Amino acid sequence: MLRIRGGRQGDGPGSPGDIELTNVGSRACILRGLPWVAMVAADGKSLPVRLVSISNVVLGTTVLLPGQLNATELSVFWANWVRPHAQARC
Repeated sequence: MLRIRGGRQGDGPGSPGDIELTNVGSRACILRGLPWVAMVAADGKSLPVRLVSISNVVLGTTVLLPGQLNATELSVFWANWVRPHAQARC
C-alpha cells in the first residue's frame, strides 16, 4: 500500500514536478522497472501530452520499508503546460 503525493512548480512554459511515495503498509514494497505517470484533467480525461524518455536512466529495484516517509521520489518535467485551470492528478 503506497501513499503518493505529487505537485508541480513554476508557471512558465515548463514545469518540474515531484511525486513522493511512502509505504503505508505493514510489509516492504518492492518497485521494479520504469515508472510512468498519466496526466489527467480534474474531470479524469487524459491530457494530450507527448512522452519523452531520458536516455541515460539506470533502472534498478527500489525497496520501500513500511512507515519510511517519502522513501523515494519520482521527478517529472513537462514543457507543454498550456491550460492554467487544468489540474494534474497522479
